Amino acid sequence: MNSLTIEQSAAEAQAAFELHRNAQMVSVRLAHANLQAVPPSEVDAELVTLKFAFRAERRMAPPGMLRILVSYLVTAIPTRSAPATSPRKSKQRKEDGAPIDAPSLDVEASFEVDYRLRGEYVPGDASVDAFANGNAIFNVWPYFREFLQNMTVRMGHPPLTAPFLKLHQEPDVVNPPVDPKVQSSVPKSASRRIAKTKRE
Repeated sequence: MNSLTIEQSAAEAQAAFELHRNAQMVSVRLAHANLQAVPPSEVDAELVTLKFAFRAERRMAPPGMLRILVSYLVTAIPTRSAPATSPRKSKQRKEDGAPIDAPSLDVEASFEVDYRLRGEYVPGDASVDAFANGNAIFNVWPYFREFLQNMTVRMGHPPLTAPFLKLHQEPDVVNPPVDPKVQSSVPKSASRRIAKTKRE
């Protein structure tokens, strides 16, 4: 896994950029953490699948500030190809009766990040949501990568380095060009109905 990507629509990217132009990150602090891991001897590091998840939400902040809580979770799950004696198996079972592999490592961390807003600027809800779920997660990612690497070592496992995170704007949907020959064969009444449908 070389990188993770946050996808945003053109409208979300524009809304986030508006807030980005009027905000400056001033502090990041670890607000919460939850960790668990099985002994390293029970895990084959080469037979583990990593799953990442993240989310963000706005928190109360002093006037002129924007505070966002960004939470990350990484889970290491033994793959099905692992020997039965290597990773520890969960007692849980799927509906078909097959055993489910227990996570060998869970690292969850939440960071509060504060941004100072410019002058009298007050961001709208759409800008805050887009900024929080894009820029804020991206801004705090290096802090989580460092935390993840340090904590896995402290739990006795090899240092785990999270992949790079990228922001990506989804391309606008553009209607394909209409073949004049095909268009000329459509009755005018039908063309009007098609045009009306497109406008709606």
